[in-house]
Formats: sequence, C-alpha cells, structure tokens
Amino acid sequence: MIKPLMMGLVLSSTFLVGSLHAATNTDPVMIDWIKPEKFRDVDTANGNKKRYQARVMKELEKYIQQELPKFLNNGQRIKLKVYDLDLAGDVRPMMAAGNDIRVIKSIYPPMIDIEYSVLDNNGKVIKAQRKRFRDMAFNMGSPLVASKQLGYEKAMLKKWMRNELTR
Repeated sequence: MIKPLMMGLVLSSTFLVGSLHAATNTDPVMIDWIKPEKFRDVDTANGNKKRYQARVMKELEKYIQQELPKFLNNGQRIKLKVYDLDLAGDVRPMMAAGNDIRVIKSIYPPMIDIEYSVLDNNGKVIKAQRKRFRDMAFNMGSPLVASKQLGYEKAMLKKWMRNELTR
C-alpha cells in the first residue's frame, strides 16, 4: 500500500518540477547581458563600479520586463541580448571635491547595442535583428525624463520598442 502511494508522490512531484521548469521557459521577455564588464560606459560617478553596473542592469531589466510585453501579441516572446551600453553623459573627475560627476550634454547621447528575436507561441522566430542605436535628441524631451533614474536610457528603449515592435 505504501509503495503505490510513494510512487504516486514521486510521479506527481516530478510532473510539478517539470511544469515549473517549463513555466520559466515561457517568460515573455528573456534578457542576456553579454560581457557587461566590457560595456562602453556604465561608470559610476561615486562608489563601486561593479555594484553600480549591477544596479543599472537590474533597473533596466526591470523596466524592459515591464514595458516590452506591451508591444508583443498574445503568446509571443522575445529574446534580447545586450552587447554594449553607453549611458547618457560622461563621467568627469572633480579634483577639488574628490568625487567624480556625470556630465549630461548633447555630445554624450545614450547608446545600446542589442540583438533580439521575437518568437511566436510555438517558438518560431517571427522577427530577428541586431541593432545599435543612439538617441541623439535625448535631452530635447520632457524634463521629467531627466529626473527619473536612467530616464534617458529608458526613453531610448521605449522609442526602440515603439519603432521596432509596434503590433
């Protein structure tokens, strides 16, 4: 009596684990950061570079995970690879204060180099492209963009989503 019960528990737990694994493979947005230590400019004005880079990637990933599904049809997924990132502005040393600052000027636009594949609900590639783009007019928009964390980069990503992935 105990053997059939145990066998049933083992089989049902195996099915459950398999289902959980399958669920993670159907996330609508999958992001892979390729060699982020070599990204062009994800430098911090103050603090530890690795921690800052991790925060930037986490914040952008959260934004992409939140916004990108709005541009996909039901059942579609997207695989995104980020090869390079250059934040708006440039970090400059401040000798007198002892801290660096990020200077935001139009000559330092944000840039991202990505490769993406849009997949249908069967996993077939519908659209795929590698693209490097800059937002040359990044500081011409709303002042509210500048006040948000990574606002220029998020606005650039939103423009890309709207232009490339509109239904």
